[in-house]
Amino acid sequence: MTETTIWDIDEHRGEPPGIRRLALHESLRHLESYLDGDGILEPRTVAPENGGNPLVARSGDDGFFVCGWLDVLNLAGDSPLVDCEIQRIRDEDGRLFLTGTRDGGTVDVEVRQLTDEGAARLDALAGATYVPPHWVSPVDRAYAPGDAMWDGVLDLWRDPVMAAAPEYAARSAYLPKVRLSASRLAEGTWTATADDPTLPGLDPADPTGLSMGGADAAAPTL
Repeated sequence: MTETTIWDIDEHRGEPPGIRRLALHESLRHLESYLDGDGILEPRTVAPENGGNPLVARSGDDGFFVCGWLDVLNLAGDSPLVDCEIQRIRDEDGRLFLTGTRDGGTVDVEVRQLTDEGAARLDALAGATYVPPHWVSPVDRAYAPGDAMWDGVLDLWRDPVMAAAPEYAARSAYLPKVRLSASRLAEGTWTATADDPTLPGLDPADPTGLSMGGADAAAPTL
């Protein structure tokens, strides 16, 4: 197995909270850009496959949460990552995992992205389950065992043609720069400056992170 760290709070423990939040925010911006397929921060292809399609998150056997945006995972009340402090984001052979803590417990979530075929199938499942005038969107919803759409969403998850691993680490243009910066810092051969483009998350207009609360800012969340 090949594992690539996208974000790990332990790598940033010695930083002021404001700088740590900036680094996490920068990592999430690039990951979100890749999943959205907008081609701005993380280009995929001219016509990015799966870009912008819904995401499916699963935590153990506790069910699924389907959402349209990565940050919804930290906001929606029925998401497994709601109100979590993000500890780690990693890629395992193309599979994407986010780990957070909440109330002393740890939540580990895998996130996959629906293909065009998977997104169409999800809409078809909803159309067959929620008959008008009571049709509801299948996105930004949780699905637990026993729900009317559970079996259908489970089948989507199990089929890589329908729900694909994002393969972010293998395609990212951003992560190699982050690894390079971390390596240079560890070797003591580099002094961080606000105008160094290889320093992830550092805003030249706000190098101390004061705009995000400064040194006493809250712990980073998604």
